[in-house]
Amino acid sequence: MMGGILIVEDEFAVADQLKGVLETAGYQVCGIAVSVAKALSLMESSRPQLVLLDIQLKGTANGITLAHQLHSKCIPFIYLSANSSESVLREAKLTQPYGFLVKPFREKDLLVAIDIALFRHQKSTEYKTMELNSVRKSLRDINLLTEMDERIPGSVPEILQNIVPFDYFTCLKNENKMLRIQYPGYLRTDFREYQRLGFTELSNISGHQKGVLKELSLESPALNNPFIRTMADFDGLARSSSLAGFYSRFFRLKSCLCYPLLMADGDIQVMCFFSKTGNTYQQEHIQKLDVVRSHLEAAFSKLFAPVTGRQLTQKPQAGSASSVSGSSFAGIVGRSSAVLMIFDLIRKVAQRDTSVLILGENGTGKERIAKSIHSLSARKDRPFIIVNCASLPIDLIESELFGHEKGAFTGAADTRTGKFEMADGGTIFLDEIGEMPLSAQVKLLRVLQQREIERVGGRSLIRVDIRVIAATNRNLEKEVASGRFRMDLYYRLNVFPVTMPPLRDRKEDIPLLAEYFLKRQQEHAGGEYPYEISREVMSQLLSYDWPGNVRELENFIERAVVMTSGYYIDNLSLLKGDFCEEGSDRRRIRTMEENEREHIIHVLRLCDSKIYGPGGAAELLKIPPTTLASKMKKLGIVKGIGV
Repeated sequence: MMGGILIVEDEFAVADQLKGVLETAGYQVCGIAVSVAKALSLMESSRPQLVLLDIQLKGTANGITLAHQLHSKCIPFIYLSANSSESVLREAKLTQPYGFLVKPFREKDLLVAIDIALFRHQKSTEYKTMELNSVRKSLRDINLLTEMDERIPGSVPEILQNIVPFDYFTCLKNENKMLRIQYPGYLRTDFREYQRLGFTELSNISGHQKGVLKELSLESPALNNPFIRTMADFDGLARSSSLAGFYSRFFRLKSCLCYPLLMADGDIQVMCFFSKTGNTYQQEHIQKLDVVRSHLEAAFSKLFAPVTGRQLTQKPQAGSASSVSGSSFAGIVGRSSAVLMIFDLIRKVAQRDTSVLILGENGTGKERIAKSIHSLSARKDRPFIIVNCASLPIDLIESELFGHEKGAFTGAADTRTGKFEMADGGTIFLDEIGEMPLSAQVKLLRVLQQREIERVGGRSLIRVDIRVIAATNRNLEKEVASGRFRMDLYYRLNVFPVTMPPLRDRKEDIPLLAEYFLKRQQEHAGGEYPYEISREVMSQLLSYDWPGNVRELENFIERAVVMTSGYYIDNLSLLKGDFCEEGSDRRRIRTMEENEREHIIHVLRLCDSKIYGPGGAAELLKIPPTTLASKMKKLGIVKGIGV
């Protein structure tokens, strides 16, 4: 039975006041709990629609303890706290709340937070239902295919990837409560590409004899129950288990999820998902597997059947017959686990009109993520409008975003169409959303809620059909806590967050990125000979931390091509101080401002100090001329002097 809103608050006066506000607003209150134990007791008789949860509660367990259980049960909750410190926010964030209110708060803020939480939960539920229905259909299709159909083995990894993310997958067979390799595993090598690894391939990789590999084992005392091992727990498993240790050592795996299936013949097979990231697996992944368990058991019973089913071990299979490939991701280059997970997120969210919030440091490629989402969506043939929120003049923000009527203010000689109206039918990308002033945030929130705009000086509302993608390099939770960013806007935007990893966390992508940028330089130069980087230089590139991320690497490659004679880059001393200081063996990390200043000067020289118009520096840098002029002033670059 679905109840109303459960209040978990140990201060009677606060709880009673909350109850009054909610009932006046038309919400049903299904109970008040002063402790975690009382809340769990109330939830046994009625599943709440939403929980308002105080962090500090009576008893040994606090609100964050209860939050983990609410998250596992897919019950949305909003934190109520008198403490908005960064450490509390960090711990609370791990539970994935639907809102966070700092006491004391206004009634209006509470009702808005509830509205947003219910909206986000509805969208999340719709998305998960659609995703699982797609998986169910794929598994049913496998079950209906004939035993001679070669699509079966190759389709399994991609279907499973839609349920649980993994870098390596295998199915282990139970032999007296010891799990052993029985069937091929699949190593993810690229987006929708998997390398099949049987005993022969594993032997070639490791140098172990096949007999040794067949004796590797993983003890599973709770064979009928799924289990997760992450971080230190996985390290312990790798030390105590020869099989887990083998996978950890040769594939650099750091976490796993093991899920048992009961085969048609009564045997138990255990699906094992492994990740190169230490905190990949959560209880929600087990819940997803629970939903499709019967379909998995039917499909895998057929795959592993000795005679009547298709043998998974018979057909080496790599790659996929999908029409979507890595090239669809707008110049995002990489095959690291972190980037492949980003590709998965892009593919999943692209077909929905869900708002997306892209997070990450400067230079990580947030705009490319936004373009990829748009190009893979049903809106791909409609406008993609970019708004740099940091460069909008404060006194003209409304005009830029929503347009204005003729005569609306001094200087408004003509009617102007705003960015939101330009994006009608397509996507609007709000870059650097964390820089938007509070006064503009209020108006933006209204557009996101109502999908209506009003031009400055206008008297009628204009409906807009838009998909909103926002990006920031700021910690918005911290901005909310400090009062610089509206909480309601944050939670309205943060329906589907995508976090771009910094380049230092995916250094295995540096050779691919360098090759990609070198090829672009070759194309720009019109040369027929490819540029190459020596092994020594590549080693130095891999040892550098790249504080400016992919953008800094791209600038470095461009500078290396300009300053190196010929096509072979083998001497970093030609390049000013990115990697070492003159007269010192100590490696030096340059600041982002230093890198940005030098790159702007370099481009200005190429353009003979031309800033505006075709062929100007602003066009080459792909930023508005006003933004470039502002940056030059900030960095102390004077046109014509030192350029």
